[in-house]
Amino acid sequence: MRCDDPECGCQPYPRKNRKVEVVLYGDGPEQYRPLNQPGTSIDVIFDPIGKAMILREIIIDPTRKHTFWNFSVQLDAANMHFVNLEGLADGSLILSVRIRSSACTVRGSKMSVKEKISGFTPPRVQSKLYNDLYCCDWPRQRLQLFLPEERLVEWKTVALIVKSFGRITADQWSDMVWMKDRPSVAGLNWRAIEDIKIDEKKLTHLKARGKQNHAVAKENKITLLQQDSAFA
Repeated sequence: MRCDDPECGCQPYPRKNRKVEVVLYGDGPEQYRPLNQPGTSIDVIFDPIGKAMILREIIIDPTRKHTFWNFSVQLDAANMHFVNLEGLADGSLILSVRIRSSACTVRGSKMSVKEKISGFTPPRVQSKLYNDLYCCDWPRQRLQLFLPEERLVEWKTVALIVKSFGRITADQWSDMVWMKDRPSVAGLNWRAIEDIKIDEKKLTHLKARGKQNHAVAKENKITLLQQDSAFA
């Protein structure tokens, strides 16, 4: 039984209720647009099959029952550069992506949009996903997403994100999802992991070339010895 003292250790741990936060950056120091605003919430959906990321903004009118306004933008991985996925000390994640320059030159940056309205009144606030992201005309655009720990499933979420951007194969995704004795995602630096993989591939390639060159040299030496024997 729990007592009535809110400071007592028997009380349940207070549940965090942090939201997904999205910020749009440009090249200039003044090009900074937080896409969250009071009275709205932003959710993110990762599609590993369609290789896409979907941002959905929900505007609810508390004065009217069953009245809301949804605006979604879909960004295909083909129109983005994956920058990094990093783990914070509390297990939250920071995802950084850059929209390709070729997409930035087109209105809407080649995003697919979807709008859903329930009710007959206009939204209480203007959509930042539409005005600040979809209509943005900056020549270079970078998105940074804060994904709170309480909304994640650790490495399963990491696998979902990197698979959606085509950074891993289906087999690698399965290995990550079913991994036993998983370490914490705190301190994760996905780009560093990829760099290590690239270095290992280069080392393997160099070793293979070294063995091939050694085999060719050995074969040439044998041929020369055979020729010397023939002349003798």
